[in-house]
Amino acid sequence: MELIELVIDDEIIFYGSSLLIESLITNLLSNAVKYSSNSEKHVLMMAEAKDGILNITIRDHGAGISGEDIPYIFEPFYRSDSARTRNTGFGLGLSICKKIVDIHNGEISVSSTEGAGTEIKIYFKLN
Repeated sequence: MELIELVIDDEIIFYGSSLLIESLITNLLSNAVKYSSNSEKHVLMMAEAKDGILNITIRDHGAGISGEDIPYIFEPFYRSDSARTRNTGFGLGLSICKKIVDIHNGEISVSSTEGAGTEIKIYFKLN
């Protein structure tokens, strides 16, 4: 059983496309769960508003991403060697996520350690 822990500040008001933001979060959480399926630790999603910025963090404890793959993961159709062995997806999910963040004038970054997990951070300005 995969567990997702949500830690979300009360009273966050963000103006954007609900459909696109839902797709963004769903895709990132889906990836986190998929690549953490062998981990006994849960996936964590945190959202907090601080100093006029909405900070969203999604952290998993899965396989991680190779340092040489990280610069390319937001490119359309890019799939790392480890992702190719799963035979799932077309390598579009993260590029779509990046586009959604860009449409909302936000920023997205990734840090990862192979064998220890991945952390995705998203920043949006609050109006």
